[in-house]
Amino acid sequence: MRVARPGCDRRSRPGRRSGRAWSRRATRYRSGPVRHERHYTIEQASAVRGWVAERVRRIRDAQARLRAQGASAAAAIAALDPLSGGSYPGREVARPLVVLNRAFGELEAVDVVVRDVDRGLIDFPAIRAHEEVYLCWLLDEEAEIAFWHEPDAGFPGRRPL
Repeated sequence: MRVARPGCDRRSRPGRRSGRAWSRRATRYRSGPVRHERHYTIEQASAVRGWVAERVRRIRDAQARLRAQGASAAAAIAALDPLSGGSYPGREVARPLVVLNRAFGELEAVDVVVRDVDRGLIDFPAIRAHEEVYLCWLLDEEAEIAFWHEPDAGFPGRRPL
């Protein structure tokens, strides 16, 4: 089941435009093929920050629940039998794993890149001067998206917008 942002219908979910899915075609720019299918303007990325933040918080909560279980969770995950159809052992381990999988899947579906869950480091693919770049946002530290970086520059290569 897909979960839309609160107050939004299915068509206005990130990654949707006028009820149609964003194009799956890769576009070529000066630097070659792009890495992402979806590219955000600053306005679009800013508009979905709350939606993205909620998924990152779910991921953090699920990770905390798994860490609290310690070695027992690690042992249960290691004991997964690939022949069982991918079932999860034990409800206490299964719930956070399902939450992690779902939240990461929702973010991946709209091409939002989570670089570091603990730091809240989020990248939104964008196009700047015909080049693919990332709009960079720190969930817990920055009220607005104020930086960008080239794909290979990473966090140390951030520049103000």
